[in-house]
Amino acid sequence: MKTRAIFILTLILIIDCLSLQSQNLSGPDSVCAFENNVVYSTTTSAPSYIWELPPGATVNGSQSNNSITINFDGVSDSVCVTPDYNGVPGTRVCQFVYVDVFNASINGDTLICSGSIAGINAISNGGISPFQYQWSNGNSTQGQLVTPFADQNYTVTVTDGIGCIDIVSHIIKVLPSVNVIAGPDETIFPGASAVLSAQGANTYNWSPANTLSCATCQFPTAFPTETTTYYVTSDIVNQCSNGDSITIYVEINDNLLIPNIFTPNGDGINDIWKVKAVDVDQIRIIVFNRWGQEIYNSTDINEGWNGFVDTRSAPPGVYVFKIEYSITGENFTITKSGDITLIR
Repeated sequence: MKTRAIFILTLILIIDCLSLQSQNLSGPDSVCAFENNVVYSTTTSAPSYIWELPPGATVNGSQSNNSITINFDGVSDSVCVTPDYNGVPGTRVCQFVYVDVFNASINGDTLICSGSIAGINAISNGGISPFQYQWSNGNSTQGQLVTPFADQNYTVTVTDGIGCIDIVSHIIKVLPSVNVIAGPDETIFPGASAVLSAQGANTYNWSPANTLSCATCQFPTAFPTETTTYYVTSDIVNQCSNGDSITIYVEINDNLLIPNIFTPNGDGINDIWKVKAVDVDQIRIIVFNRWGQEIYNSTDINEGWNGFVDTRSAPPGVYVFKIEYSITGENFTITKSGDITLIR
């Protein structure tokens, strides 16, 4: 009877020691996604151990020691350990591990012309702030403006708040340039034309096109009625065009002296509205009243209008003139128009 009582007391003491033994688990509570060789350990002394890992994680080495080396996947979950006393499990201890699923990317320009400014910007997807950025060209801001003159690869290292790192690259290609040359400026007289000439490319686009014979020709003819600047570029796929311009100056010679007021009151002073001309071969002078009716028409530069319509005095007011003339030695006609004020 005494032997049986001693046996039962001894068994209770062993179990009680197991339950009182300190249980702990050490290791990081946050890791980077797909981080390898992360060590967890327990100070609990036992013959062997049963480890439980987050989904997708794998073990480097043995899973029965008091420490374990884990290769993580991308799932946050608990790492647990249970001491094994020859088939008798001890207290199961767990530690939740946050897996930082973090990746970076770069957006921005990919094709530019030489000398142009390109913008690139690092993007953090996931992760824990604050983020740090370190570019291959030494810049440490999230985004930057660059001006590469040749194809350039920009790499950025992004580090988040718990030290997870992602490295990404972005290539900017610099397109070849085509230098289009439009030639020297020209001067023409009103009514004349000028042949434009572009060099340096295979295709051309001229503007403004409304006074050109062809907006996509290499040698269009321009018919400007006033001084006009024409711009030419080349539209070539995957190439940049450095355009040029040419100005066609329309020279309006002051061959005519046109009075804008006269007083046909018979006092012999400024009674005749007369146009004076220099180096003019042919001329036609027409005057209209306020209703657009023609009241004077002459090809004699020396005649002038006396302020009469037939035999009647024209009433005071504003009249419109139109003059068509040609300059000596030129084979085109110039047209001018304006107002005359008749005062009595």
